[in-house]
This record gives sequence, structure tokens and C-alpha cells, in this order.
Amino acid sequence: MFRLIVLTAIFLLVFNLAYSLAVEISEEQLRQEEELLLLGEEFVITAAKHPQEIKKAPAIVTLITAEQIKHMGARNLMDVLRIVPGLGIYTARYGQGEIAVRGIRTSGSEKVRVMIDGHGINEYFMGSAMTLHDDIEVDNIKRVEVIRGPGAALYGENAFSAVINIITKDAQDTNGTEIKAGWATFDTEKYNVTFGKTADKFEIAGAITHLETDAPKLKVEEYFFGNSGRTNFWKEKLDLNLKLAYLGLVTQDDKLMFNTKYTRRERTDYIGLLGALNDETSMDLYQFFGELSYHHTIGKKTRLTYKAYYDQFDEDIIFEVAPGYYIAPRMTNRTIGFDGELNYELFSGNNLTAGFMLEHRKQYDIELKVGADISMLEVDPGNWNNDGDTRDIWALYLQDEWYITPAVNLTLGVRHDHYSDFGNTTNPRVGLVWQFMEDASLKLLHGWAFRAPNSREMFDRNNPNTAGNKDLQPEKIKTTEVELRYRFTPRIEGGVTYFYNYIQDIIVEDLNPSGSPTLYTFHNKGGAKVHGVELDIKAILAPTTYVWANYSYQHTKDKETGNRLPDVPSQKLIGGLNVGLWRHLNANAYVIAESKFIRINGDSRDDLPGYATLNLTLIAKEFFQTFEIRGSIYNLLDKDYKYSSPLGGVPSDYPQVGREYMLEVSYKF
Repeated sequence: MFRLIVLTAIFLLVFNLAYSLAVEISEEQLRQEEELLLLGEEFVITAAKHPQEIKKAPAIVTLITAEQIKHMGARNLMDVLRIVPGLGIYTARYGQGEIAVRGIRTSGSEKVRVMIDGHGINEYFMGSAMTLHDDIEVDNIKRVEVIRGPGAALYGENAFSAVINIITKDAQDTNGTEIKAGWATFDTEKYNVTFGKTADKFEIAGAITHLETDAPKLKVEEYFFGNSGRTNFWKEKLDLNLKLAYLGLVTQDDKLMFNTKYTRRERTDYIGLLGALNDETSMDLYQFFGELSYHHTIGKKTRLTYKAYYDQFDEDIIFEVAPGYYIAPRMTNRTIGFDGELNYELFSGNNLTAGFMLEHRKQYDIELKVGADISMLEVDPGNWNNDGDTRDIWALYLQDEWYITPAVNLTLGVRHDHYSDFGNTTNPRVGLVWQFMEDASLKLLHGWAFRAPNSREMFDRNNPNTAGNKDLQPEKIKTTEVELRYRFTPRIEGGVTYFYNYIQDIIVEDLNPSGSPTLYTFHNKGGAKVHGVELDIKAILAPTTYVWANYSYQHTKDKETGNRLPDVPSQKLIGGLNVGLWRHLNANAYVIAESKFIRINGDSRDDLPGYATLNLTLIAKEFFQTFEIRGSIYNLLDKDYKYSSPLGGVPSDYPQVGREYMLEVSYKF
């Protein structure tokens, strides 16, 4: 309680300081800055696949800009997503980040579709983007668009509970070269080069990042075998991004683009495969995609987009399961795809979007080695998944946006996907947006979505724990959302959202009868009902000085048992303040507070207490040409807290890092 009082006092003190500075700023300066901070970036691409004002988009949207990311001292994607209403960021067993959305938390975050510049990066084996991309660096991010709610009518699988689109910087955004170096707690070092250049009709942009860290040695009070110890979570990562564009190939507005990303990361694990700490686990993962796209404009009403792409994901892992016993799985997933899209203005105020998608996926080089000596592992002839498995997908989608009046727009959309392994799924959506007052708008949204079973759930075999099930059907969700937004003054805006999710055919690891060769088998079983409220507000107090807050409440219910869904808090409160102290100095502080974590029925452990953390970032800029220094303190009050582990996992839960420091310097030329 004392820390909470101190935290609140600090927040109010900084707020008062910001307000006192605000009154000294002229109205003319304020008018010029409010467009940038509150209005100027308030458009979104992801909701309808073309730019729209957020208040008119048929989705519940959160937008985080590059300036906000820099101000808050975000180190990676997880830091950015922590501040989004309705989202929770937690730690999975192997150490990767988990994204919980509106009360639904799974270790793979496979119900969230993650994209980079509109290109999906969820891999096939786990259906997740968090296997490798939970720690995406932020230096090359222009903005992050988060759609809370289903997005399958446009994006297909994994767009189940949320869609996250990471939009990277173009040549014009960087317009030169920026070099950054960062040093942080636990012998962390990060080096980054971001570049962008335009020459006549050519554009080039990209980034190179190298990260290495020893990570904290967190104490685990009790884990598998009843022992205690400390985590060992060293990692090294290389991340390469490149965008090439040629403008005016046929018409002045045409664009030919090549977009590619390569990521390779080697690390140990946070908690071992069976919930045991270890020293010799090695997880070597890499993912690559290359996408060639052509954007062609015909007249003033027609825009065509064609994309061809190749994705590959490789994992080569050695797990130290227990002292003196190792298993080493490896595999490769490959996707080859093509899609085409037409945007056509049928008449003034009506826009039609139609598209198709073809994909061929293949899983190969499946191999498992086992042994008691890490240097002499032998191939297990039984294997562990389906070598040579293929999945072919085709999809058609259609969406119509109609501005019935300047204040009312109606969106109708539907997408049909066909999978070679489990068949068909069709997912419609409808959205009505009504600006019933000059400063107020209402959204009424309803949509369906699905989550396709992944390779692990369908084909895992030859292990004593879990068997796959090739007869699985996709998970299904129906979501209703209502949002009311109001602009109280030109500098203060807020909103409230109500949502209701009805989830069916959830894929779970179901306990097998006694005598079965495996303990669990994947099945479609049961469902859930989730409803809740999300509130947010933002106010500009002065140029580069703004305050914001959001609150989320979610009530979950298992349809079979009637119990709350476990391991996700029902309430979350976030508030932040950014203060432009003067032209060369910026300060940012924000608080994250979550209520207690409810245990699953049958878990005798006490509910895990809630927590609150405070982060602080100071930026010194432009005091010497383009040189900039950023210093951050995370968990400033050194709060001792944990994230819940599932029943049968680590009894003492997953410990989290205390106070951390980071210093970063950059220079642009």
C-alpha cells in the first residue's frame, strides 16, 4: 500500500508540473501541435486495408506512433503492447512473451494475427508470431496498429481475437541514416542502423539490429523435482529489414515493392521443457520472408494490388529435459503464396474491396535426437511430428463500405477459406459507424472469426505427454462490440467500449484414459463467454506534453464448468504522462497496474496477487546537432511480482525482473 501511495504521489506531482508548464504555452503553439499529437496521426490502414480515420474505421483500434514509442522508452514490441486496453503481456514457460486479449490467454498467443507491413508472420507449427518475434526491436517502427476483436473477414486465420500490424519506416520517414547504441542491465548491448534514401523513382529503407544479453538470474523458489534455483536466459539476436520501391512503373501512382525481413535468434530457455531449470538448453530459430508486390492504379476509381511471397521458419533446439537427458527436435516450415486485391469506387461514397489468396505450406526436415551426452545425441527413428505434411489454402473475400450519409457509414464483409486438411470456414462481419454529433461517434460491430489448428496440435506424436489429432476443427468466435467516443474539447478525447465474445470448439489438451500411450490428446472441447468494458482518454496539455489513461475490465466464464478462465486478471489500469520540459529535454512516466490472477479450478494455490509498476524515461535531444541520449528506468520502485504458471507447471510461478536501467545514444546524418 505504501508503494502505491508513493507511486500515486509521484504521478500527481509530475502531472501538476506539466499543467503549470502548459499554462505558459501560447494558444497558437498549442493549435499547431494538437494536430500532430491527437489528430494528425489518427488514421489506420489495418481496419479496412486502406487509410481511414480511426473514428470512421469499422473496428476498435489503438494506434501507437513512433514518437510515443520513443517517449515511453519501449525496448521491443512487448513493451509497446503493454499499454493497449484489453491486452495483457505475460511470460510463457520458455521465456517468450504471451499476448492475452480480453481474458483469453494461451502459451502460444496463436489467436492473435501479427503482421509486418501487412505481411503475416505467424508460423505454421505453433500458429504463433511470438515464437521468435516477441522481442521485435522498435527502432524501425513507424507505428503499430492494434485491432481488438475479430479480423478474419479480411485476414483469415489467427485473426481471432486481435490483429496487430507493425508498420515500418519508409525512405521518407528516415531520410538519411541513424545510428544507435544501447546498454542496459544484465550486460545487455544493442546496436542498430536505420536508413532511408530516395533517388528519383527509387526508394530504399531498412534497418539492421544486433542484440545480446545475459538476462537476469531470477530466483525460482520451487520447480519440477521440488528444487529451487535461478533462471538462465542468455540470448543473441540479429534482425535485418529491407524495403525497395520503384515508383511510376506504368502510371504515376504505381509502385513496385520488395519487402524482406530476416531474423535469427539463439537463446537458452527461461524455464525448461518439463518445468525444470537447466544450463545447456539451446534454442536456435530463424525466420525469413520476402514479398514482391505491385500496386497499380487505373483512373481515379480503381486500384489493384498483387503480391507474391515466400516464408520460411526453422528451429534447431537442444532441450536439457533433466540432468543427464537431452532431446533435440528440429524442423522447417515453408510457405509460398500469392494474393490479389481490387479496390473500386462503385459510386461516390461507396468503396468495394475484393480479393483472393492462394498458399501452399510444407513442413519438412523433421528430426529428433535423444541421448544422455549433449555431444553424442542419436536420431530417434520414431520422430515427433509429420515430416512432409502439406497444407493448401485458397480464400476469397469481399467487403463493401458505404457512406449512406456523411455521418453514417456501413461496412459489410465476408471471407471464405478452404483448407485441404479440414475443409471450409466462412466468416462475415458488419459494422455501422454513426457520427451523431460533431464531436461524438458510435460504432456497432459484429463479426465472426476462426483459428485453424496448427501442426503441433494435429500431428505431434511419439512422446509421453501429448498426441496430436488430425481430425481437429477450427476454433470459432463471434464478437459484438459497441464503442462510444467523444471529444470533450479540441485537446481532450475519450471513449468507452463494450464487448461480448462467444467462443466455441476451443482446442485443448484433454486428459486421456488410464493406460493410453500419452497423457493428453488435443480435442475441440467446450467454449467460453467473455464480456467487458474498456475506457480510454487522452489530453494535450501543451506542445509535446500530454496525459493518457485506459482501464479494462473483463469477465470470463467457461461454458462447461461456469468457472472463470484462469491466469488472467479481470482488471487493468494504465496511465501515463509525457512532458516536454523544454526544447532539449523530454520526460515520460507511465504506470501499469493489474488485479489478482485467478487460479484454475482444482489448483490449490492461492490466487496470485496483482501488482503495479512505474517506468520513467528521459530524453535529451538536439543539444548538439542530431545527437540524442535516452535513459530509462523500468520498474522504478523495484516491485517484486510474478506471472501465474499453469497447474502442473512451476508451483512458485514465474518471477519477473525488478528494477532495470537502459542508456541509449543515437546520431542521425
